[in-house]
Amino acid sequence: NFSDHQPDRHGARQPESGSVNMPVITVLGVDPSSVKIAVVESSRKSQDKPTLHVNHFTHEANEDKASEAFDFIFNLAYEIRERDGVAPRIYVEAPIVGIGGPGATIPQAFITGAIMAAAVQAGCEVRLVNNQSWKKKALGKGNINKDQVREIIRDLWPTLFNMVPIMEKGEFKGLPDQDLLDAGGINLFGWENTLMIE
Repeated sequence: NFSDHQPDRHGARQPESGSVNMPVITVLGVDPSSVKIAVVESSRKSQDKPTLHVNHFTHEANEDKASEAFDFIFNLAYEIRERDGVAPRIYVEAPIVGIGGPGATIPQAFITGAIMAAAVQAGCEVRLVNNQSWKKKALGKGNINKDQVREIIRDLWPTLFNMVPIMEKGEFKGLPDQDLLDAGGINLFGWENTLMIE
């Protein structure tokens, strides 16, 4: 049941279980980085069984990564549109200037622009989401750190949490893939917005 994993804290109308005429709506939460794109896909019928998509970039140049990002998102969105008969709604985390400074932010901006263009080309509704906005609306507080995101996602959406693979190297070695957890939070944000506008 959708509401098992998506508590309604903001007065949004929850889908009625068993409703015959409810359209299939699929939401993609997208967390891009300069290394990979993490996507969590869920629909009304599969909120308890999300689908995880990851594209690790194989090129170094920003323009090549942007081209990879475009192809990855366009193909994914097109497949979902063909499957459901309706284009998915895509929510993408906006680039931020973080620890890596402009050197990390500029590649992310290239990649994010390509994702937005691919979504539009595939006929999708696409929105940029501020980092603090999705955390506040979906997880309850805008300035939470990665450890807190992990804990809240574990409690809010245990099915997703248990599906996320454990990182084998890097800063988060031994922990669930933080990018996919963030993409899950963005997905939840997308659902809250979707329910509010219907």
